[in-house]
Amino acid sequence: MSSLKDLVGLKVLALIGCDDKDEDVWIEAEIISLNIQDYYFEEKNEPIYIQVNIKNLEPLPSGFDYECLIDVDLSNIRKF
Repeated sequence: MSSLKDLVGLKVLALIGCDDKDEDVWIEAEIISLNIQDYYFEEKNEPIYIQVNIKNLEPLPSGFDYECLIDVDLSNIRKF
């Protein structure tokens, strides 16, 4: 992968939170956009945060809604 823009359209497994048993909940999803938050990178030497917005490819588990698909940290995305 040569560019972060190559992530858009990619099918992935995404960690969207924990269930009632405190177990990780992964879903099949497609990345629809990405956000690079680098506000303080130059000024304050803080890290750059990369987040993606995803579209679920399967029904969401009980207790989860569309808001869990917004601003998912890139570290919570795995190859499908």
